[in-house]
Amino acid sequence: MKNLIFLLILFSCGILSAQDTIKATFSETDVHDAYINQVYYMPSGFRQSLVASYWTYQNEEGIGRSLIYFDLTSIPEHVTVLDAKMNLFHDPISAHTGHSGYYNEGQVVRVAEPWKDQTVTWYNQPRTSVVNEIKLTPPQTSYQDYPDINITSLIQNIVDHKDDNYGFMLKLKNEDSIYNSLVFASVNHPYPELRPSLEVTYVEDTSQFTNVYIIQDTHGGVKNAYINSVVYNHQSNPTSLVCAVWTYDGDPGIGRSLLRFDLSSIPVDEEVYKAELTLYWNPYSAHIGHSRIGGLNNLLIQRVIEPWDENSVTWYNQPLTTDTNQVFLPPTNIGNEDYLNIDVTGMVKDILSDTAHNYGLLLRLENENEENMYRSLVFAAKENGIDSLCPKLEIYTRSYLSVKENPADNLLVYPNPVSSILYVNFKNGFGPYRITLYDDRSSFILTKHVASGKSSLNLSNYASGAYMLKVSTKYGVFSKVIIKK
Repeated sequence: MKNLIFLLILFSCGILSAQDTIKATFSETDVHDAYINQVYYMPSGFRQSLVASYWTYQNEEGIGRSLIYFDLTSIPEHVTVLDAKMNLFHDPISAHTGHSGYYNEGQVVRVAEPWKDQTVTWYNQPRTSVVNEIKLTPPQTSYQDYPDINITSLIQNIVDHKDDNYGFMLKLKNEDSIYNSLVFASVNHPYPELRPSLEVTYVEDTSQFTNVYIIQDTHGGVKNAYINSVVYNHQSNPTSLVCAVWTYDGDPGIGRSLLRFDLSSIPVDEEVYKAELTLYWNPYSAHIGHSRIGGLNNLLIQRVIEPWDENSVTWYNQPLTTDTNQVFLPPTNIGNEDYLNIDVTGMVKDILSDTAHNYGLLLRLENENEENMYRSLVFAAKENGIDSLCPKLEIYTRSYLSVKENPADNLLVYPNPVSSILYVNFKNGFGPYRITLYDDRSSFILTKHVASGKSSLNLSNYASGAYMLKVSTKYGVFSKVIIKK
């Protein structure tokens, strides 16, 4: 019989006074990188360039991607990362042409499994995760440098999960248009000043939580179901959680999935600091993997507000959902991508505020327009047969009695709605803290580190609409919806 995996990790964490900020630089001996190419079959781990491209190689069209790893073992676990900047510099002596093309927006994503620079190729490349992707705007010139790439969110994910640090992948956002490229110097470049580096600023010994609950069910603790608008009957024991707009037996239809974690063991006297959902690609699914054949496949996660039974739910009796604290995830053009550490804190807090009505989550494509067929996301269900691929929820909590001073009680964000300058202020001068702004699709906009007290953001050049402002402190992350007029 399979058993529920439910781990409680205890940390010795008292009330900590404000600590000094620490700035660490990683370069040269801390870095490993590699270039992989769809046409080349041999490893290219020691080239002087890191290339992201869609080009012709030996008269064959092919995609190029690059991998980069920073050894972050010197950073203590569970610190607050205030700022993380990666520096990439154009390679002026590369055999490949420099930055080129009209569709060469770059993308930095987290790598999800091990690789070695001496042996990695296109055909054994590691899986990645699109969660908290970092976009690199298209270069203005063929020789543009990219200093200070803000990867704070990715580094925070890695620091929180040190055993899962496999680095990053550098690729083009759109890998469908020929003769587009980004070309940077690698760690093997003859000019040391052009080699990749990383600067991380963090607050040491500021564990924000006392307990971590990891729920990864293989029997009983998680319920899931797949529903389809074409198939009228209940889908028993699905091995995959599918979100799709596809054809089924020749008929166009929509697929969605439901997921519910048993949260009854979370103590009522503990406050949720953070909650992260991880979904793994299912390599054994009968359905094709993640697909963008017909367009974008953005994921939308919503909280379910009505009961459902995994043994009887269908498209035609599916439960209602709410868009409160819903989460948007960016599209992927990689067929086997995992979705690691999705921030679902808001929805988990809502569920735990009324555990008697825990009806779980709905996974679906954000755009379910059937005019754009053949779009999908395919994740492993609890019945997939491999325990490590089961959906996982990690909940970080702290005792209500462990925090003597809650900064949120003194946090002011004004004016709201705002037309130009937005002010963020802790009346008691609290600090340090980090401000992060996201748009209504949960895409990163900007971040700012504040030593103490009052700060401001100039939003004059941003479009009207709703934004999410997150203020990260050693006591927790506080969110506010900002309306830009």
